[in-house]
Amino acid sequence: MSRPQNGKWNTEMATSIVVASGKGGVGKTSISVNLGLTLARQGRRTVLLDADFGMANAHILLGANPKRFIMDAISGKTTLADTMCDAPHGLKFISGGSGLLEMLNIEKTTRYQAIRMIDEIRDQTEILVVDAPAGASDSSIAFLAAADHVVVVL
Repeated sequence: MSRPQNGKWNTEMATSIVVASGKGGVGKTSISVNLGLTLARQGRRTVLLDADFGMANAHILLGANPKRFIMDAISGKTTLADTMCDAPHGLKFISGGSGLLEMLNIEKTTRYQAIRMIDEIRDQTEILVVDAPAGASDSSIAFLAAADHVVVVL
């Protein structure tokens, strides 16, 4: 569900929650992962996107071993749905990839393409939790601007 419109909840769009911080090392990924797991345990169809492209590490906390990354979907090698892997408690997970140099400085159009691709999984997703990159980079700001809700970790 998304924001109320005319007093009614929009059930066609997932609610997006972006977890952000001004600097690294403050627990942003821990909060993102635990929020996603908690929502999934409550029976909500939850997807966690590690949007810290190139430096993603949520898979470590989840104990997940993704075979595909969001760059595979962006490049057209697979669909976004096929990049999702299973995580504990029914959580679905999309990895931004770790150590993928091409993802560290993606262009503006590619970044927005990644955000728009989320539409592909709306039927499978009630809540999307996004672990945004730390700081005030263009990537961080793009995800914040597209979010329904923002959680800032200090």
